[in-house]
Amino acid sequence: MTSRTQVVVAGAARTPIGRFKGAFSEVPAPRLGASAVTEAIRRANIEPKDVSELFFGSVIQAGLYQNCARQVVIFSGISESVSGTTVNMV
Repeated sequence: MTSRTQVVVAGAARTPIGRFKGAFSEVPAPRLGASAVTEAIRRANIEPKDVSELFFGSVIQAGLYQNCARQVVIFSGISESVSGTTVNMV
């Protein structure tokens, strides 16, 4: 049995790089991530409804309570039926 699934990386963006306790210290990581995902969608010239799965890299997830990628999906306007997978970069 063979199965073929076409995988397309439509776009990528990253969050701003800041200093410890700097300008972004009060912004929750999933909210920063959502801004990066929203920008990646814009650059790819697609709509949030066109996203079928989200993979999201995060360095430090402590204190985020749940799957960070799932929160990013919700905050970025992608359908809640889309799964989000967090890749821990530590």
